[in-house]
Amino acid sequence: MRKASLPRQPAPTLREQLQQIAQRLRKHWHGETTLWEATTHCVVLVTLPFCVCLLFGLTWGLFTSFETRAYDVVMNIGFGLTVLAVAWWCKGMFTLSNRLLSDQRFFAGLLAFLIACPVAWQLVTNLSVGFVESVADELEAHARKSQVNDGWKHRPMNVLALPERHRFSITGDIGAGSAKALTTALAAHPNIRLIELESPGGFVREADLLVGLIERNEMDTLVRGRCASACTEIFLAGKRRFVGPGARFGFHQSGFDGRERNTEWSIAEYESSIFYRSKGVSQDFADLALNTSYYSIWRPHVVDVKRAGFATQWWSDRPKEYD
Repeated sequence: MRKASLPRQPAPTLREQLQQIAQRLRKHWHGETTLWEATTHCVVLVTLPFCVCLLFGLTWGLFTSFETRAYDVVMNIGFGLTVLAVAWWCKGMFTLSNRLLSDQRFFAGLLAFLIACPVAWQLVTNLSVGFVESVADELEAHARKSQVNDGWKHRPMNVLALPERHRFSITGDIGAGSAKALTTALAAHPNIRLIELESPGGFVREADLLVGLIERNEMDTLVRGRCASACTEIFLAGKRRFVGPGARFGFHQSGFDGRERNTEWSIAEYESSIFYRSKGVSQDFADLALNTSYYSIWRPHVVDVKRAGFATQWWSDRPKEYD
């Protein structure tokens, strides 16, 4: 006798599939999945946003350039979505751990907790460090602009001679008299040939004087901390330009408060473009640096700074004379 065939189940519609995904997301958030589901299926949902943006970004970069604003925007979106996904996953894992412990399943609950802890720790530390650095950069940029009316332009940079470490340490705003301060220090210590910089920027004219002074004396430059705005021009003047892994550079056009909010080049940008080329900096990097509005700031990763030729050597590869 022929068996009656079961009616074929219709394929789920797109709406039903989205509802199933939303149900899975909700169940994990409330800790209602199994430990296996939480550590396998849900991990795919965590990495999916970044993988999609990474694939799109790589495709974009291959056909255009990796050093474009569009590429940075896509990767930042992917990073932001990944952060949200990881936060969702960690919350679900901790809730699941608490439920398992309440059900007297101590081993499974402890395992879920131990799996989630390092991920949550990485998330919190990376976000907090990045947030603090970003806020510090913005506060320094705001202070640099607002302090013009408070007289900081009359204060030169702090030039400290460290002969036992074979360098000058130069910190602070690039105010009037900075070049004179370095000239005085060089006269007292003519054998020092390395300048370590840490500055949020300052006057372009004063920075130009420092650039000429460094080039005439064939000095090397070093950045291991923050170097933004006009400080980047001073760094680029070095014969050898050393960077540490924690170096943070910030680039934007020259200007003044009240300048129009556009990216039209002034004579300073044309001069900087020539200066960049003379130092062997890649054209793509120079374009991004010199086309960033005065009211904004571009912060490339130190690896990109080194790869573009803006820096010439890692500080870890310094010659023995600087040990």
